[in-house]
Amino acid sequence: MGSEDKTAWLWDGSTGEHVSTLKGHSDHIWSLAFSPDSHQLATGSSDKMVWLWDGATGKHVLMLKGHSDCILSVAFSPNSCRFAMGSEDKMVWL
Repeated sequence: MGSEDKTAWLWDGSTGEHVSTLKGHSDHIWSLAFSPDSHQLATGSSDKMVWLWDGATGKHVLMLKGHSDCILSVAFSPNSCRFAMGSEDKMVWL
């Protein structure tokens, strides 16, 4: 789940145990999505950035920036090879 405290929490779906807390955004997180292959998690934030994380460990992999307003949605393609992010700036980036 994402939060106004600028973190996302990663949970083990089979046990319900907390795996890690993903920290790095400088504003609250509006959206998150796992890639279909579960290898990556994307978080979109009011800080105008999308962060990609390792889906198993929660380790930060990549930061994407360029939008001029908060990121409202993130999504992966069905084959996990493409990624889209939508922003309050009325733009969608692939």
